[in-house]
Amino acid sequence: MDDRSGTWELGIQVKSRKPLRGKGVALKNFPATTVVAIKFDPKQLSPSVAYSSLEGWMRWTGRRKKYKWNGPWREVYPGNPWKSSSAWAHTEIQAPLKK
Repeated sequence: MDDRSGTWELGIQVKSRKPLRGKGVALKNFPATTVVAIKFDPKQLSPSVAYSSLEGWMRWTGRRKKYKWNGPWREVYPGNPWKSSSAWAHTEIQAPLKK
């Protein structure tokens, strides 16, 4: 998706109790929810295969009326993936679900 065709969001865990201020900064709390997730190393498995696998699983469970997709995909890293090869090697893709 290029920048002109949609909205991009970036989630960063904030540990400060002070309110954040700044132009274009907004805080959003994620409610507790069920997610389907896959953890992988992009050097070992292509991200497109990981996303396709999750989409296939969601189609399969959707036909059985177990879960429905309930929000945007999110990628979770245990650190900064641009600076830490360990964080990059533990990429996790999550998709919120509802029963």
